[in-house]
Amino acid sequence: MQATIGRNGGLSMERKIKVVQYGVGKMSLYTMRYVYEKGAEIVGAIDVNPNVIGKDIGEILGTENKGVKVTSAENAREMLQEVKPDIAIVTTMSLIKDLESPLMLCAELGINAITTCEEAFYPENSNPELTKRIDELAKKNNCTITGSGYQDIYWGQLISSIAGSTQKITKIKGSSSYNVEEYGIALAKAHGAGLTLEDFDKEVASVDRISDEERQKIIESGEYLPSYMWNVNGWLCEKLGLTVKSQRQKCVPQTYKEDLYSSTLGMTVKAGDATDPGEKISLSNYATANWMPAIVPGTVLNSLVYNKKYPEPYYGINNKIESKLIPDISETGRDFYTYWFRTDFTVPQSFKGKTVWLQLDGINYRAEIWVNGNLLSTMNGMFIQDYIDVTDFVKVGESNGLAIKVYPVDVPGSTKPKSWGAAGEFHNGGNGNIGLNTTMLMTVGWDFTFMDGIRDRNTGIWKNISLYATGRVALRHPFVKSELRKPDYDQARETVSVEIVNPSTSNRVISCKVKGEIVGENITFEKTFRLMRGEEKIATFSPEEFPQLIINSPKLWWPVNKGPQNLYDLKLTVSVDGKECDSVKTRFGIREIVSDRKTPDKSRVFYVNGKRLFIRGTNWIPEAMLRTSDERTYAELRYSRQSGVNLLRMWGGGIAESDYFFQLCDELGLLVWQEFWMTGDTRHPHDKALYMSNVESTVKRIRNHPSLAYYVASNESTEVTGTPELLNKLDGTRGFQMQSECEGVHDGSPYKQVNPMQHYENTASPRGSRVDGFNPEYGAPTLPTVEILREMMDEKDLWPINKEVWDYLDGNGFHLMSTMYTDLVNNYGKSSSIDEFAQKGQLLGAINSKSIWEVWNYNKLDYGDRFCSGLLFWYHNCSMPQVASRMWDWSLEPTASLYHTANSLEPLHAQFDYLKNTVSVVNDYYREFKNYKVIAQVYDIDSKKVFEESAMVNLPSDGVVNDALTIRFPENISQVHFIKLILKDEKGKDVSSNFYWRSNDKYEGSKTLTGPAASGFEDLSKLKQAKVKLTYKVREDNDNYFVDITLRNTSEQIAFFNQLQFLNSKMSPIRPSFYTDNFFSLMPDEKKTVTIETAKGKLKDGAVLALKGWNIKRQEYKLKQ
Repeated sequence: MQATIGRNGGLSMERKIKVVQYGVGKMSLYTMRYVYEKGAEIVGAIDVNPNVIGKDIGEILGTENKGVKVTSAENAREMLQEVKPDIAIVTTMSLIKDLESPLMLCAELGINAITTCEEAFYPENSNPELTKRIDELAKKNNCTITGSGYQDIYWGQLISSIAGSTQKITKIKGSSSYNVEEYGIALAKAHGAGLTLEDFDKEVASVDRISDEERQKIIESGEYLPSYMWNVNGWLCEKLGLTVKSQRQKCVPQTYKEDLYSSTLGMTVKAGDATDPGEKISLSNYATANWMPAIVPGTVLNSLVYNKKYPEPYYGINNKIESKLIPDISETGRDFYTYWFRTDFTVPQSFKGKTVWLQLDGINYRAEIWVNGNLLSTMNGMFIQDYIDVTDFVKVGESNGLAIKVYPVDVPGSTKPKSWGAAGEFHNGGNGNIGLNTTMLMTVGWDFTFMDGIRDRNTGIWKNISLYATGRVALRHPFVKSELRKPDYDQARETVSVEIVNPSTSNRVISCKVKGEIVGENITFEKTFRLMRGEEKIATFSPEEFPQLIINSPKLWWPVNKGPQNLYDLKLTVSVDGKECDSVKTRFGIREIVSDRKTPDKSRVFYVNGKRLFIRGTNWIPEAMLRTSDERTYAELRYSRQSGVNLLRMWGGGIAESDYFFQLCDELGLLVWQEFWMTGDTRHPHDKALYMSNVESTVKRIRNHPSLAYYVASNESTEVTGTPELLNKLDGTRGFQMQSECEGVHDGSPYKQVNPMQHYENTASPRGSRVDGFNPEYGAPTLPTVEILREMMDEKDLWPINKEVWDYLDGNGFHLMSTMYTDLVNNYGKSSSIDEFAQKGQLLGAINSKSIWEVWNYNKLDYGDRFCSGLLFWYHNCSMPQVASRMWDWSLEPTASLYHTANSLEPLHAQFDYLKNTVSVVNDYYREFKNYKVIAQVYDIDSKKVFEESAMVNLPSDGVVNDALTIRFPENISQVHFIKLILKDEKGKDVSSNFYWRSNDKYEGSKTLTGPAASGFEDLSKLKQAKVKLTYKVREDNDNYFVDITLRNTSEQIAFFNQLQFLNSKMSPIRPSFYTDNFFSLMPDEKKTVTIETAKGKLKDGAVLALKGWNIKRQEYKLKQ
């Protein structure tokens, strides 16, 4: 080091120069190493970062300890006075105003200081007032305060040295760049690292464009930013004896073609963004050679994954925040996932002379919509539909440009747990801030999906965009409101309404005629309306004005098992001067759904068309990353109908599903309970008007569907003021309650794995009795099949079970799959492979589902030990790949739970109670059945019948005959044995059969994993080999492929727990495929038929029919196509 650094007289070279390092970030690694290399001594270090305070500087340097620990900046004065350094090296911030405290302190204490602050290189240029104060104090205390900048000193010295050897200088031009990873956070932020191009322009480059007068004011205030070359130029001109008359600088952002992770910034810097404005991007034929293909409908993250920018989030622990593979918006900021989407489109010639509309069905969360250089609309909220008149902005028969800039939710929230929310589940909803938006709240993290959320919070164009044309007047949002005459429900009064829109800006009043027809019913009606320019009004047709809208003996719509799903079609047209302008169609059903609390326990009970309805429903969870399709919707609803449930709850942290979803629910007889995007685990929308507009848009879209049964404002929360009034105004035909756990609907649970015996005992929830009243959330998990498990993670993580991976794919272990579920599976005998474990896991999943549904069957309405009006199973479909699956897994491969639920919920059903050893019979039809016979048979492990008893039953309409008979198990029965139940009608024909496996283990209480349904099944390994003969035939229709299978047990042994599989040539399940039954057991000589159906397009990779079971040899058949 030079000995001329200070004003304290010449420094003696006989002792080491004592240095204090002020700021121990990345730059200090270089300065401290330089100090030691030059023989000086570091006697102190100062920083504000709690992560380094107290550490030895040797640890920071990566060397042996130096005996110098980092001191907090709060104690800088005391430390400097104690060690009395010759010099302080200050490597903290980039602006002189941010260094006022350390530099003034050094000047006050008479300590020389040098700083890498760029502005300090020549601070007179940009902060003269502060510079003067520091300089005066330094002179007063006989020390020097100077600045070197980072690279600035070399830039200045180089130019001045070269200039000294030149004859004439007319222009000096230079540029510099460096990797901020080698410096520190202050320099990185000051230079705009990590900003989007738009934000760089606003926060950094904008200073380049201000006037000299404006700049002078900023300089005088000490707020000039950024200085960069400005200060170097001042220093250089002083060296060269030049006078600065004026100067300009241009801050140009540098981008990279791929995402880069910065450890300095602690974030991934997104690849170069579009720099052009919407006016240019939305022009037709805009060059997009460097753009990525987009997934629409879809999300930003789905597009990035498709383009291999990030790995598949659904595999293993790729999505885990700690894996640092996919940046989370809570760390990167909203701009990181803000993207432009664009396309070119042609307006058909047939649209010429018409009004052209662009319809956007859903964007999450905010969006700018540009067409041919024009900003035509903005959208706010995930559930808004928008209709944009683009007539004056498009060219018919030519190419047009559409560009949409999509912004993420206003407040993304984070996964940090909060101190409030559902008891014991504070992690659901993260810090709760996601609820400030009107969006899909589960994207921040929930125990049935990723606990740490979806990285972009599902930002994107998640629903369809379409183009259509109308005449001078358009129709929108038709609605049919039915009122049924009581008590016989033999007459319906229909009120029809529709919105009429005049988009014209002309002053001329338009007279239009609206005509309506209920197709096939010989019912028509019409009326004339007048519309001002830009006017929208509602056209209403009442039965008082149009008596033909009174329908006698209407064909009523009924839910599952209660009657046919009759539907009517309505067509509405509007014309001007006899020319049809627009037409809309809608389908509706005539029915009445009401509820009350006139029950023994004041629980809510529902009625359909005047008849009491026992709710056997479930909770529907939407696909986590909105990877939806009509195929997926069809498959999940077909499975739902097969399961026998009659109601689907649209949970409040999810979404409002598609029109196709509701159409299928209408056709399948599945009721829908719709909640509106608020939960007790998140905060409430900050923009209430936006929330209400989203509710209005959604209700107008779904209100014609007879399957829509009930509105609920929130999940376990409250309501936005005015919600019930709005719903009544828009609809008025459906019930409403504030939240999912009030007004006769109690709080839910259990959610996790428990001992199946606890369902019978009613101790499955720590909250007390939950098999009573109306329970909106009561469920248990099922393991996916082994083929699906292999698609979810690496083989090394499958077996032995890697708890980290399994727990991550189980809501951080929420459902206890790696613990209690595994322990219960081990009660079937320890497994030696994942294949064996997964097979046994299906047995437990089957028992989980069967025990829950049959306990609720037993306590149906007035017939059981306590009054039960409804159960909503928590939950039956999977939002993402999970080891805690349900009736089917995310990939649409059913588990044993689906078929054992379907058996439990068949309309006429005989069932066994593991706790009481009794047999009951359930009737879900609205009619009675007399002189039926229920038969109970018991077989031992050798398939020998050891017990049989029967009872005659008269089944009441929609009722239960409980404890029709009791099974008396022989004292010497084998440890594991089997129960076969058969229900015969009055003519002796089988109408239902049921099969159970049972052990002799005694149930020792809810704190144990014991009992005849839970433990002691190791002896199943003693089952003797059985033989099943399989024959099949294939057939086809236009779109589908069928395999009709006949199975017969040709042995004298029970063929236990058999699974049919429809596989491709790679032995992977063909999905979705629909089996009429599966995971079944066959008694000796029993015959069974099963049909498998799939779409023809699924057979491109071949087709193999396989049969496997507990005690039969695997069979495989290659099918012809």
